[in-house]
Amino acid sequence: LIALKTRNTIVFLPHPRSQKSSFAVADYIRRCCVEAGAPDNLVHCAAPSKEMIAHLMHHKHVHLIIATGGPAMVLSAYSCGKPAIGVGAGNAPIIIDESANLLEAISAVVQGKSFDNATVCASEQVIIMP
Repeated sequence: LIALKTRNTIVFLPHPRSQKSSFAVADYIRRCCVEAGAPDNLVHCAAPSKEMIAHLMHHKHVHLIIATGGPAMVLSAYSCGKPAIGVGAGNAPIIIDESANLLEAISAVVQGKSFDNATVCASEQVIIMP
């Protein structure tokens, strides 16, 4: 949802042990987005391979990588030469820009954090304010 909140395409490459549920959730998100007027190709989910991950991380149209998972995945993201946010389990950073309305930003973080009881590694954990 991080990418969708900023009107960007998102590609899920779930761990093999979570593919069945991840594909179902990604399809549900895609259908909801389409119902709300978003393009049909905004949400993608695929069974990953090391080659696919490397290709996507180095693709010319990928400008930011958010990598969640183990140390190897995070290291790959940081080593690809593009801006990357590496997130180990339970450490998702939230960046609040200096031009943001602070009260609105804090309210959004609290809502996001409480939405799913912080059960996913991409839920808000750390706030970074320049």
